[in-house]
Amino acid sequence: MGQSSDDKEQSDIQQNKSFQYQKSDMIEKEVSPMKYRVLQYIIAICSIVWIIIDAVYGDKFFKWNYSFAYSLQNGDSDPSLPKYKIFTIISYLGQEELIAVFVLFGFIFFANKIQALKILIGTMVAVYLICFLKLWYTDPRPYFVYPDLQGIGCDPEFGKPSGHALITSVLFYLMFDSFVNKKIFSPVITQQDDKQQYKETRVVDIEMIPQDSSNNSPQQQGQSLNIKEIIYQERFLNSFIYLPIYLALLLLVGFARIILGAHSFNQVLLGWAYGLLYILFYRQKLEKFIENSLLIVIDKKFENDKQKIKYLFIMTAIYIIALALSMIFYYIADNSVTQSQKIQYKTNFMSHSYCQNSFDNHTFLAGECILDCAVLSLIYGVYVSCISLNGTYQPDLWNQNYKNLQLSKKIIRVITTLVLVAIPYILFSLYKIDNQYLYFLFRSNLKYLFVALFLIRLQPFVFKITKLEIDGDLLKLLSNQN
Repeated sequence: MGQSSDDKEQSDIQQNKSFQYQKSDMIEKEVSPMKYRVLQYIIAICSIVWIIIDAVYGDKFFKWNYSFAYSLQNGDSDPSLPKYKIFTIISYLGQEELIAVFVLFGFIFFANKIQALKILIGTMVAVYLICFLKLWYTDPRPYFVYPDLQGIGCDPEFGKPSGHALITSVLFYLMFDSFVNKKIFSPVITQQDDKQQYKETRVVDIEMIPQDSSNNSPQQQGQSLNIKEIIYQERFLNSFIYLPIYLALLLLVGFARIILGAHSFNQVLLGWAYGLLYILFYRQKLEKFIENSLLIVIDKKFENDKQKIKYLFIMTAIYIIALALSMIFYYIADNSVTQSQKIQYKTNFMSHSYCQNSFDNHTFLAGECILDCAVLSLIYGVYVSCISLNGTYQPDLWNQNYKNLQLSKKIIRVITTLVLVAIPYILFSLYKIDNQYLYFLFRSNLKYLFVALFLIRLQPFVFKITKLEIDGDLLKLLSNQN
């Protein structure tokens, strides 16, 4: 009995030591995520403060920008000058064509198609946001007001906030986040509530916490929650591992927009402020929502057809409401600018000879803003395509089979995908309509909708017919589906 008591006492001492070590470790781990949360609070507060400051002093900042931008341009009016050429190329980092290239690159060459679609949807939501913000502010670009400022690029819509500043901050964050945290390569599949869920792979070597922790002690559960929080915060921080490169890209794009006369410095800063707030919202809420909703429509996690129809109905209702809001905001913004202001802006726009051929009533001022709102159709098209097509998706299997695929077939698959995307984009771009609302509904929206339908819904059929499909493809057709 005495020996047994000693053993028990020794065991208790070891457990107490272990508990003390764990407690000390827990305190250290609790400090780390707190630092990351503080960083996020600082980013959010700074962004909100600048939005408020700009709301009060925006007009003064706009006037101060004139002398600064004019000194940068030095009165040079030739758009072919090297300095304009260089910064025009840098400015392309915020163009929708480059966004499409990045997204298609991820979609074609990497296994995690869901992450590629997350980048697409996350970026398109940001584009939709910038459209609303420009329709809300209705502020001109510098060269709309000052005719002696050059407007290299001939940007026709409202200028506040800078769309390039917002979009590049979001897009490059999503790209760095995908590659640094290895989200784009291959998701890890785990079981939770008898349903498959994709979990992001991590760079840090922390043991994955089991989903079922009901048998764990409260202490173990608390530790699991803290480690999960640390994992989340480390992912957030890992996304900025190349922070100098990220900041350099943003600064280059922002400076390019100022020297090209497209934006004032406060419009650029405002674009960054909204972009950072959007990134925080994306990391906290939107990212997981997009991922879960894509898993639902791709894996068909519906109990019955009625539930599927209900899900489709809700998505369609939200889509229609969003389109209606776009047209309402366009109507208000278009009528908030007086006719004399429109004439002045148009005159200054046309005073630059290299802009005369690019003028289009459909894309001037509020017109281009509402047309850009049509990117929402791309998001809707992705969901409708996924929900309406029965097929398999096995990213790990895709990874294995794609490596063994012949180079010639890889090239043909890439060409096929690009052609499928280009067909509706080109056809609807040639379609002419006079009325702005019809132009928005039946040209811009249908263009993006069919791009999504061709990319997601039609591509599996084309791959099957041409014998280019491989096991693991996104929505690879089942054997009983024609």
